[in-house]
Amino acid sequence: MSRVSEYDGIIFCEGALAGAEVSKIKVELSRQNALLNELKSRMASQAKSFGANAIINYSYKQEKKLFGWDSLSLVGTGTAIIISDEQLLELKTNI
Repeated sequence: MSRVSEYDGIIFCEGALAGAEVSKIKVELSRQNALLNELKSRMASQAKSFGANAIINYSYKQEKKLFGWDSLSLVGTGTAIIISDEQLLELKTNI
């Protein structure tokens, strides 16, 4: 099974889960030393705004910028979905 975690009430899964797709999500923090927790917080907020309770195919990376004050950005992507209450409870129990 893919790596699963929870942040701010939202399930983050690096792989796939069964559920209703709501929206693609992309968050970029354009500064050096950005924290992963801040990235996940912003992604969770976006997911919640769509009514989702999970993000699948979650990934993050640092991207080098060609222009701008800071030369690195932390970028997180994924797909916001709605999973069943039973699946949500099972995932939270196994984290």
